[in-house]
Amino acid sequence: MGSLYRSYAIARNDFELLLRESLFMIVLVAMPLVVIAFGQPAYSAVLHQEGYGSANGAEQVVPGMALMFVFFMVTFAGLAFFREHMWNTWDRIRALPVRNHEIMLGKVVPTFVIICVQQTIVFTLGHFLFGLQVRGSVLALICVDLAFAIWLVTFILATVTVCRTFQQVLAVSNLGAILLAGLGGALAPVHDLPSWISPLSPFTPTYWAMRGFNSVLLSGEGLSAVLLPIGVLLAGAAALVIFVSVRFRLDTQKSGVLPGL
Repeated sequence: MGSLYRSYAIARNDFELLLRESLFMIVLVAMPLVVIAFGQPAYSAVLHQEGYGSANGAEQVVPGMALMFVFFMVTFAGLAFFREHMWNTWDRIRALPVRNHEIMLGKVVPTFVIICVQQTIVFTLGHFLFGLQVRGSVLALICVDLAFAIWLVTFILATVTVCRTFQQVLAVSNLGAILLAGLGGALAPVHDLPSWISPLSPFTPTYWAMRGFNSVLLSGEGLSAVLLPIGVLLAGAAALVIFVSVRFRLDTQKSGVLPGL
């Protein structure tokens, strides 16, 4: 219980800081909705060509944009670690009677909550504003999304572990969002990607998330059909946890510039 309380204390402080950045949260929701509004007609035509005659395009563009824009949480979540170094408060945390895993848990729990809230809002508004229909199991859809959220949180930890400056975190966030969205089929169905790109798709988490979403939204499948995508995402998350547990060091110095902070 003591370990959980220490993590809770860190998480509560970070969550309060996250809530102060309400503009960033609005962007995380507003931007995918704007892209969905402009892109839905094009995606509708693509899905019709692939044999989904009743699809309206939301089945591809809503989950695709939800995955792409939530990846920018890498930047925002990175602040939870880097601002401690820039505000010279990291040594105070180290001086507390806390372990590595307690700090990391306390830092990522608020991020995980924000990711889940962002995904819920985008999918919900996708239903009411753009006619997204869940033809399969809602539980399966939620499980796929949760598996991706868990992978993303562990990827954020790995990014913070490797990066020494906040500018490096920005680069990973911006490049990763576009690259993984493109390779994984979030921007366009994998079948429509160039022949030299599509073989790389299964190596991305976005591919497995979109595969699970497509099974539920387009094919009307249930939980059994998405067990493989969920398993791959969770296996990737487990591998990242092992990497972080080996590489993360409390005494590693980090630096960078936080505009406006």
